[in-house]
Amino acid sequence: MKKQSPLKRQGMIAQSLGFNNLVVNRPFDYKAVADDIDDSINLARERRRQDELDRRRRFSYGQLQAKTASSLMLDSDSGYNAIDSYASKATRELADRGSALVTQLENGVISAAEFGNLYSTLQNQVGQIKPLLESLQTKATEYATEIAQGNRSMANDEDHESFMEALVEGRGELTVDDKGVVVFKGKTKDGKEFSIPANQIANMPQNIARVNGFSQLTKPITNALNELKETDEIDPITKKPTGKIINASVAPFLSDSQFRTAIRGGFDDFLAQNSMNGLKSLAMDHQVAGFSPITYDEMDQMANSGSFIPSENDFTDWEIANIPGIVEEMAGETFANQLEFEMEKRWIKTAMDQTFYNQQQNWTQRNYELEKEKILSRERIAQLQANQARSVTERDRVVNLRFINQLPAPTPDNLDAWNLNAPGTIRIGKEGKDNKYYLYDPKTGKKYMEVPSNIMSNPNELAKVLAIQLYGVPVGMTSFNYAPIKKAGPIKKVREFFNI
Repeated sequence: MKKQSPLKRQGMIAQSLGFNNLVVNRPFDYKAVADDIDDSINLARERRRQDELDRRRRFSYGQLQAKTASSLMLDSDSGYNAIDSYASKATRELADRGSALVTQLENGVISAAEFGNLYSTLQNQVGQIKPLLESLQTKATEYATEIAQGNRSMANDEDHESFMEALVEGRGELTVDDKGVVVFKGKTKDGKEFSIPANQIANMPQNIARVNGFSQLTKPITNALNELKETDEIDPITKKPTGKIINASVAPFLSDSQFRTAIRGGFDDFLAQNSMNGLKSLAMDHQVAGFSPITYDEMDQMANSGSFIPSENDFTDWEIANIPGIVEEMAGETFANQLEFEMEKRWIKTAMDQTFYNQQQNWTQRNYELEKEKILSRERIAQLQANQARSVTERDRVVNLRFINQLPAPTPDNLDAWNLNAPGTIRIGKEGKDNKYYLYDPKTGKKYMEVPSNIMSNPNELAKVLAIQLYGVPVGMTSFNYAPIKKAGPIKKVREFFNI
């Protein structure tokens, strides 16, 4: 029977108030009334307690849901829309599954222990997804950079190219297999399926970048070998030192220990830095004269040959003829694979050609400089001899020019001053009854040329004639600037006549 409020139950108090006509045959029970009131108060208090517990529980589960969701979040700011999309989709799915677990726990569908196990599985998947996404981002960045810079190698196979295209174009998705392993899977443009489990990231195909060619790689080494160094002269017949020290560069042959060590050591350094991808790029992206081009299938076969020990039959006649000592040097040696063997042969040939060319250029340059020095020496000697031969004449001309510059402007009245110290045999003066001026030899009386009146009346022109003919001054050195002669007026003439 449902318990009722004391006011709704019949009793002595109710009867005394006239609420009913029941006859009371027993005394009024005050304790029962008090108990009923206490029960009502306790019931209300219990309900408030339970409501508070429900509120706290709902808050706790809300906090649990938020914490669960945050722990399952994935970074989606890679810079590639496709990868960000993969991360966003995975985050939504993980968050939804985490929220469902919390709801099931709240509703009592699963126990706390079951919740912990299932939630741990989700967290494990997050731990798988994050490094997988990071690896995909790295691959996408490498691919985009190589394409942009034009250094993507031809050694990348078609399937890898298709996979990279699918990756950056968003044709993949993240799923979970039956074992709880996250898998990146999808299809390429041509319909080929790809599937990469998160626990096999290390086995993901690698991007192969284009490396520098043989000539660029060996040039620093051959340039160093080309420097002249003091070394013992070797007798070409006995192959023993002669005791003489000569300046020479390293011989471009495998028989020379310095050349052999430097070149083969350089190849080992390249291999250590670039590994197999570097060898693949050398094979597919670069060729060496004399060697046949390599197809992708041939390169792949050589790269996967396993340990390779070449015999004499592994060298062509051209290689034997053009790379002296190659068989003796490399036959019987153990290589990681055949591709390493083939690329090192090309490396050696390139270095050998470079070294020989450098030395030839240096020899040509040295011969040119020697011949040039000989020519310059001969020219210097001839110049010195010529200077010595004409030094006396040039000094005399300088002295004569200085003397002429001290003489007065030449006129018909002061020709004796110009004739006095003239070094040659030629003089100037009047000759004959015609009263004309001539250049003549006073010893023989021979006339050389008449000096016209217009020159006799022009001091500058007359000085040029006298400087050249009497003093031997070159034409280019004759430059005079005398004031013109003023004609004498009548009064001056009278004064001169009377000597006043």
